Amino acid sequence: MNKTFKIIVATCFVFCFKTAMSQEKLIDYVNPMVGSKSMGHTFPGACSPFGLVQLSPDTEMIPHNIDGKYQAGSYRYCAGYQYDDLTIVGFSHTHFNGTGHSDLGDILIMPTTGNVQLDMGMADDPGSGYRSRFSHNHEHAEAGYYSVLLDDYNIKAELTATERTGVHRYTYPKDEGHIILDLAYGIYNYDGKVLMANLRVEDEYTLTGYRITRGWSRMNYTYFAVKFSKPIKNYGCKNDEKPKYTGWWRKFKMEDNFPEMFGTKLTAFFTFDFEDGKPLEIKVALSPIDCLGALNNMEAETAGKNFDQLKQEVQNKWEKELSVARINANEERKKVFYTALYRTMINPSIYQDIDGRYRGIDHNIHNAEKGSTNYTVFSVWDTYRAEHPLMNIIKREHSKQFVNSMLNHYRQSVHGMLPIWSHMGNENWCMIGYHSVSVISDAIAKDIDIDKELALKACTSSANVNYYDGIGEYVKYGYVTSDYNGSSASITMEYAYDDWTIAALAQRLGKTPVVEEYNKRAYNYKNVFDPGLQFARPKDKNGQFKTSFDLLDTHGQGFIEGNSWNYSFYVPHDISGLIKLMGGDKRFVQRLDSLFTMTLPAKYFESTEDISEEGLMGNYVHGNEPSHHVAYLYAWTSEPWKAQYRLHEIMNKMYKNKPDGLCGNDDCGQMSAWYVFSSMGFYPVCPGTDQYVLGSPNATQTVLNLENGKTFTINAPKLTDKNIYVKSVMLNGKPYTKAYITHNDIMNSGELLFEMSDKPNKKRIFTDNDKPYSLTK
Repeated sequence: MNKTFKIIVATCFVFCFKTAMSQEKLIDYVNPMVGSKSMGHTFPGACSPFGLVQLSPDTEMIPHNIDGKYQAGSYRYCAGYQYDDLTIVGFSHTHFNGTGHSDLGDILIMPTTGNVQLDMGMADDPGSGYRSRFSHNHEHAEAGYYSVLLDDYNIKAELTATERTGVHRYTYPKDEGHIILDLAYGIYNYDGKVLMANLRVEDEYTLTGYRITRGWSRMNYTYFAVKFSKPIKNYGCKNDEKPKYTGWWRKFKMEDNFPEMFGTKLTAFFTFDFEDGKPLEIKVALSPIDCLGALNNMEAETAGKNFDQLKQEVQNKWEKELSVARINANEERKKVFYTALYRTMINPSIYQDIDGRYRGIDHNIHNAEKGSTNYTVFSVWDTYRAEHPLMNIIKREHSKQFVNSMLNHYRQSVHGMLPIWSHMGNENWCMIGYHSVSVISDAIAKDIDIDKELALKACTSSANVNYYDGIGEYVKYGYVTSDYNGSSASITMEYAYDDWTIAALAQRLGKTPVVEEYNKRAYNYKNVFDPGLQFARPKDKNGQFKTSFDLLDTHGQGFIEGNSWNYSFYVPHDISGLIKLMGGDKRFVQRLDSLFTMTLPAKYFESTEDISEEGLMGNYVHGNEPSHHVAYLYAWTSEPWKAQYRLHEIMNKMYKNKPDGLCGNDDCGQMSAWYVFSSMGFYPVCPGTDQYVLGSPNATQTVLNLENGKTFTINAPKLTDKNIYVKSVMLNGKPYTKAYITHNDIMNSGELLFEMSDKPNKKRIFTDNDKPYSLTK
């Protein structure tokens, strides 16, 4: 073969490969069913990227509590759906992606035939209510689309969505059918959660209404508008409450064709004629402001468009969003990767009407600045780690809006605090730390254009609210005492990291006094390290370490969602300092090795609702976020190749393309963002730096298509199931010896080339200058 012919063949191969990659439909690799069984708490229904609406089937409603007593079974239904269930109770319009506590499930719709039933009935007796049996043989989920056959009614249900509107299509088999609209239903429901619901029949095609709930979101206002494609033939309702005062509303029979219905336990029905054989299409638009806002949202997003057109629009949006990354891998890995990437773009969610109005944390109505969008669902204890850093690469304009939404939260907060865990215009105060400071500091480190002075003011204010979760004690003693809080050690360690991110932000602004103050606070993690045990351990206000201490127990030992073994590795800003505390390099490596290989007795996890044996690798718990950075810590040691083995073990064991394919809650995209990063071959161990620690990729090629018009390519051509070790790295054609790449390396375009091998390169050890950042030099 002559040289010219070789060049022609090679050129053709590259062209054909690139053409094939560019022509494949990426949404075909998304499987919304992943994580819908057991621990993942994901929903399989339809949504638009970062949309307010997540229209999805719900399979059961177990109340969060009965007379104040927690019902353990409710945890399985954080997303409303469990794959193993045999019945569907309806399709509601708001869901969290993968949380470990819950709320929402607003505005449930269920199509039925036959006699009208206004109770959902029981799973073991579906005929006792409006629920229906279904089979996975007749269920299908795609990005932006869901369908299922409701067996008891022989009704085909189809769902799609815009940002603010859920779109239904129901194909009925009979001449007459009904729509049940249950305004008493909810996820993590309880008697009294619905404070008021209202429903108006505006005309024979249109409904408006609202409901106000008191759940995880203490006061959640959900306004809605409904538009039917067929005229209403008949309607009615029931309200199971017994109001103590009705006034002169008693003149009317609200239950039968009365156009204004209200109550705290309200369920309505609407009957339609199907003699023409056409399906019923329903548009349900939401607004946090008012019914007029919902109508305007529906008009702006759906006017003149039918179900198929709207389905195509949302799937085009998902295709565009997913095209930010194109990978070369086998079919299963593509499905895992693109499903994960999809899940990183569900939350945060738009919380603003099309006209720019939104409900603030102060419950006043605000107008967003021109070009701005207000967002909600900030699960920052989870998402500061990888979800938000990923957005700083692939969705930078969205990241700017997320941070500005957080800053608006701060300005509207009577406490002068950034979000802890906020949703639907409410702070719910879940989890620990004040990790919005990390999100903001990292955004500024990655050159996101926000008001830096306001950002620093918001961060320092959040770090000094003395009545919040032991901050007063933390400032006074240098740690949160065990007398104050049962999670005191983990709170202290997370505050120390958060404080470092404030120092890093102040450093970029040249605020030396702030840098010195918060760098000093960043060392507070040392105050809960027992020098004898060389593990983190809670202290009381007298400076005494906790007695009767169990390193493996996750309950009552000073930690949350982890034990001392897990949390003792949580010092992302000062790994070199941590290594010294643990007795030096050799001892630190031994500890890391042991974490992954030790046997954790069943008694330590069998009664924990958010952990199962499948999510464990020794005592390493990938299903809970405090461990997500741990495998990358080998980069600071004399044996960095060990990370490569562990990372592939985690990626290929803990992420599967099946309903139980997640080992823990997806937590608003954090679990998925970990995979996206790790599959590319790097990870943000310490958000707030501009560094991503190198690991070992899980695809032979990943091409990032950046918003600035440039591309960054990660190549690992010799990667196989055996060739998981990194022999060497090249950046832009030159040998690369550092343990990390920088944000600018990515944003400036180029190629990161991994030379893979089936054997670890034990000579590839990083010098102090080439190791990732650490506060202690």
